[in-house]
This record gives sequence, C-alpha cells and structure tokens, in this order.
Amino acid sequence: SLDFSRFFDLDDFEQLRMAIFDIRDRKKESQVMFVHTPEREGEKQQLIEIKLSVLTTDKNGKPSAILGMQRPVTDERKKQFREQSNIIQYQSVFNSSLIDMTFYDEEGMLADINSQACLNFHVESGKQLIDGGCSIHDTVGFNVDLNMKEPVQCTCIIDLDQLADEGRRGKGVRLGGKIYYEVIIYPLLYDTGEPLALFMEGRNITEMVDSFHRQQETMRQLE
Repeated sequence: SLDFSRFFDLDDFEQLRMAIFDIRDRKKESQVMFVHTPEREGEKQQLIEIKLSVLTTDKNGKPSAILGMQRPVTDERKKQFREQSNIIQYQSVFNSSLIDMTFYDEEGMLADINSQACLNFHVESGKQLIDGGCSIHDTVGFNVDLNMKEPVQCTCIIDLDQLADEGRRGKGVRLGGKIYYEVIIYPLLYDTGEPLALFMEGRNITEMVDSFHRQQETMRQLE
C-alpha cells in the first residue's frame, strides 16, 4: 500500500484506504471518490475520480477482491467551473447590475468582479485585482467557510487600512478606511456536493449606518 500511496495526495489516500476497508467489511457495496495526485515540483496537481466496487467474493460472501476504476477529471471540472461562471454572469446581468458582484473559485480566490464593485472599491482594473490574487476572506475581512452548503447573509465591518497594512488588501483597491458591508454569499456545488465556487452580492451601507448613529446621538442629546 505504501507503493500505491505515492500516486495520491496523502490525505486523499487515507480517505481512499478507509473507503476500501468499508467495502471489505461490507459496510458499503461501492463508492465513488475524488482524489488528488501529490504535489510535485514542475507538475500540476490532477483530480482523479475513482469508483470502487466488489470484484469477487469468497464462499462466505465476503469481498476477496475490490475493483478500482479511475479516470482524470481535472479538465472536466475546469469546464464545469467555466460553464457555471457563465451562467451566473448572464443570469445576474453581471456587469450592468447596481449591486457589487464577485465570483470566487473553489479555493476562495477572486475569479471575476463586476463594474459596480470596481467602482465602489475604487478599483481601476478588475483584471489587476484578479491577477494580484484576492481572497474572499480578505474581501469581507473574516474567514469564510469555503465548504458551505447554504447561502450566508451578514453585515461585516471591513477595515481596509488595516488590511493594507497587513498586505491583504486587494491589489488596485484604492478605497480606504472602515466600512460597513452587507453581503450574501451563495455556494455553487458540483453534483457530488463538493464545492465548486462562491458567488457574492454586496453593498456598502456605511452611509446608512453613520446616518443612524448620528440620529441616535441627536436623540441622546435631546433627552
């Protein structure tokens, strides 16, 4: 098994090994898994689909041999990603919307940003922001669960100056200071339930919050 393990990422291989044990112990009849090849210098990590099933059984009906069929699906996943991205952009009228819209890949890195978001964050070039590497965690100022299954809505306080000091503010973002930002994050999933990407709608509500605080202060002074 040690020789076999060198073909897969160590964490994925452990899951594969447990799946084989489940079939061996008759807990499951078959299983479909997605595993990665190991990270090696000069080689791109590949995604592989493996289907496990019982090939033969002994006289007691216990599996004596397990069949594993595998196929590379990296290009297929990339195609799915592109298709889902196109669907979201067209459905939401991506670049004509008055709402900030951003699209992140399965690793939480910015893959697309609409014109309104660029305007509100004083970004001259969305491509510059994407090429510079901007994560969803830094966009909203907190760690986002990349494996979420349901949409999440929240209001966050983003200190853009602090992010800049930490080297985490997106490249090309000119907006500074502290802002209140209302977001809805939608997960996009593969048919298998695995995360494909995240789509986020947002709006800067700082003026609204500041106005509310001023009203509260005025009321306190009148008491």
